[in-house]
Amino acid sequence: FDKTGTLSLGRPELAETLALGAFSSDQVLAGAAALNQHVNHPLAEALRAIAASKIAPTAMPILQGAAEVVYGRGVQGKLQDGRTLICGNLLYMDQHKVPLDDAAMTAAAWEERGRSLVWLAELSPTPTLLGVMAFRDSVRPEAQAAVTRLLQGRYLLAVLSGDNKHNTLSVAKRLGIGQTTGEALPQDKIHEIQKRQKWGEVIAMVGDGMNDAPALAAADLGIAMCNGVAAADAAAPVRLLRDDLRLVPALLSLAKMAHGMMIVNICWAIIFNMIALPLAIIGQVPPHLAALSMGLSSLAVVGMALSLKWWRPHV
Repeated sequence: FDKTGTLSLGRPELAETLALGAFSSDQVLAGAAALNQHVNHPLAEALRAIAASKIAPTAMPILQGAAEVVYGRGVQGKLQDGRTLICGNLLYMDQHKVPLDDAAMTAAAWEERGRSLVWLAELSPTPTLLGVMAFRDSVRPEAQAAVTRLLQGRYLLAVLSGDNKHNTLSVAKRLGIGQTTGEALPQDKIHEIQKRQKWGEVIAMVGDGMNDAPALAAADLGIAMCNGVAAADAAAPVRLLRDDLRLVPALLSLAKMAHGMMIVNICWAIIFNMIALPLAIIGQVPPHLAALSMGLSSLAVVGMALSLKWWRPHV
């Protein structure tokens, strides 16, 4: 499972803001929202919504051209006043050698409480941290029921998330999922899936975002959430038609039933032909009865397959 937007609702709320230097909290929010104005991610959408409600349009920074998105890390853009800003996760700050100074302890405390952090920094003349925002996101109300049903079905569950390790582990522990990988880039998710496939595991990946699309394509079965981005829908052969995580165990249950029915029908057809054809050839069965029994066997196979129409998920 992906975490944000999959195991969680994907509707983050701003919980705390730490502004540094001469920047105010609103300026930090405005800068981050300006950089993320075209990014398809729940945190980016939350930034834009909060900025629209708190900050006047005339006070919003204006970008020179389009911002550069680094999936799994953050976004970088140049403002009309010439400053270059970056906004993203801690790995993105480390990549640009942004010193965290006194913000590190505050951020660590927020992460311990299960917050997702968004950092804002200026690159010129030297990398300087401008602020950090902490978001809280609720676990889906039906996620526990979905996970419990999958565990009862003896599926091995894991979380692959681009969010920080503390938050990923917190959500996984709450739901009873034992394996987690946090701060995972899209290529990290692919590597994890391919590694497990080499071990002989058959992998189903459930996700909703742009960062999940490569993993959805690499998995043996990609499952896109109902409200996922277009890239996730295109990469996954299965798309849930309702925003309900319990459809995942229901889908796998139906797939098992369909597979079992297919095996039964094939065996039924083989056994019938092994018995009926030799008897018809040696004349032990009249031709009209042989033709009738062949038609009845076909009707039986079709009837058994159609019985799946009465299957209903326990949702």
